[in-house]
Amino acid sequence: MFSKPRIIYISLVLTLLASHSALAQFEILPIISQKETPGKKKPNSNSRNEEILLTLPFWDDFSTPGPAPDTALWAGGENVWVNYGMGIDPPTLGVATFDGIRANGQPYSNEQFTNGRADSLMSHPIDLSLLTTAERQTTFISFFFQAKGHGEIPDPNDSIRLEFKDNNGDWRGVWSAVGGPHLDPKVFYQVILPLNQASYFHSEFQFVFRNFGRVTGPYDAWNIDYVYLNKSRSINDTAYPDRALSMPGSSPFKNYWSVPMTHILEAGNSGLDFIKAQAYNMDDILQVSNFTVLANLDIINSDSSAVQVEDVVEFEKPSSFLTGNARINLATDNLLDLSLWPADPISAELSVNLFINSGDNDEDDDYDPEVFSPIDFRVNDTITTHHEIKDYYAYDDGTAEFGASLTLAGDIFAYRFEMLGDEPDTIVSVDIYFPTIGLNPGSSIEMSILRDLDDAPGSQLLSQVIQVNIPEELNVFHTYPLSFPIGVQGEFYIGFKHPATDVRISFGLDKNNDSSDEVFVNFNGNWTLNDQFKGSLMIRPRFGEGAGPISSIPLQEVIDFNIYPNPAKAHFTIDQAVDDVQLLDLQGKVIPTRMEGGLNQTKVFFDNAKPGLYLVRILKSNQLQTKKLLISH
Repeated sequence: MFSKPRIIYISLVLTLLASHSALAQFEILPIISQKETPGKKKPNSNSRNEEILLTLPFWDDFSTPGPAPDTALWAGGENVWVNYGMGIDPPTLGVATFDGIRANGQPYSNEQFTNGRADSLMSHPIDLSLLTTAERQTTFISFFFQAKGHGEIPDPNDSIRLEFKDNNGDWRGVWSAVGGPHLDPKVFYQVILPLNQASYFHSEFQFVFRNFGRVTGPYDAWNIDYVYLNKSRSINDTAYPDRALSMPGSSPFKNYWSVPMTHILEAGNSGLDFIKAQAYNMDDILQVSNFTVLANLDIINSDSSAVQVEDVVEFEKPSSFLTGNARINLATDNLLDLSLWPADPISAELSVNLFINSGDNDEDDDYDPEVFSPIDFRVNDTITTHHEIKDYYAYDDGTAEFGASLTLAGDIFAYRFEMLGDEPDTIVSVDIYFPTIGLNPGSSIEMSILRDLDDAPGSQLLSQVIQVNIPEELNVFHTYPLSFPIGVQGEFYIGFKHPATDVRISFGLDKNNDSSDEVFVNFNGNWTLNDQFKGSLMIRPRFGEGAGPISSIPLQEVIDFNIYPNPAKAHFTIDQAVDDVQLLDLQGKVIPTRMEGGLNQTKVFFDNAKPGLYLVRILKSNQLQTKKLLISH
């Protein structure tokens, strides 16, 4: 398909694909909400104002979904973002991310290149006053930190710090890390520190993480994970009786997070994939574990009746052993069992629950209740993912960590989709999440449906301008109906051309899933594979019933048609008998026409068409062609 990539006319105006002076680039940007409260890192709705006084042990692995830290443990930290997508190979599910963005998605400062204090995460007061002298000598705090991860790398003048509050109420710095190339952005480094001052052992001890860097955006990102403060420890106490999932389970569908019901049933097992996950043994001993995947489907049948299906998908046996201080990849040895599904479902909600029977909190093993109680290390042993099986394809899981935007006016990209199964279907709309980044009311962008990335006749199936909907909340998709339904089969693309203005139009970017190798950018007439970002753009083709013969054609090689006169005033003629004709303006609006057919030609009459450039879409014997027509006075 791509052995000879050539220019593809995403717009039908001849000048739209002028050469760029620089290579098209994607920029990864923060997501800013239109509302005051719901932003990139929305404050936890369980926030409490009353005083909370904690006792040892203190433990948080951030495995409970955020987006804000657990208010039962943290007194301040609403600007810190708890998430599953920013860390690379974290010790356990979820990290706390520090950057230059507030909870409402706004930067701390609008003055460019300003540096200073940004996010901070402060514990509730912890009563250390009753610890004995021996216990104070064995009280340590440990945590893991990562510079960058999936975020922006901290510079050498950026830092993250840990401070303790003494009995005078003063904050003392006890540890810091600075950015720069000496830190591997893919590694979580473990730190363990003693509480080695008598002034720390009072009834309202607190600790706080603070990051210092650029305060004008999602810059200088640091990830913190697995914070543990307790007595009966030593400087070498860096193992924990905890076996945990360290990444969410993958999708059970090949390449996609969500798929159309009719497509997965037609494809059968060829459209399914083995569910993959990852676990980490944080202890230094071998641990025998059992793993189970339970898939629950709530299915709606064609008669509107509902049925539930439960499917247990087992893991391969070698994955049931976790070696000490090691990470292990998990994979099921069975696919979903489609034979359990009813004969005529039209949609389903699929919940996939991944369990580890890890032996955590087992007193006969490595869990000492006198040391660890009431910590429950089993909270990170389960992860649930949700998938919709209905009428659309989605690479993304519905949650954006960032926005991805082309940087130059006229930049073009195309997103490839490969249909499950061999049957054709009809695209009727495209769902897109446009985060509110640089958008103004009335912003628009060109959208195309492409058969392939070539300039051969019939490559472009549709081009229309859409008005970008400004969402009021995070992760809200807007449906953009096509000007007319488009029949597709096998592979197709959804293309976009950035407008020739200074308006920044970004697409939601899901960092938990990676379909970046399905994105292609156009530079000077050449299509190249995206190498600017990792993740999945939140763009979803939706299928449905079409209207008229053009709506549901299997795509075949096209034959060429000629139209004349061109320019035309009130009618034009096609030099063959055809099955159907549509006349559209450049915004995709259908212009009413009337056909008069003959053996060797078809005359098409139109009314109320203003002078300008139009599209003529011609269908004959399941073969499609698009021509340009200039209408004059």
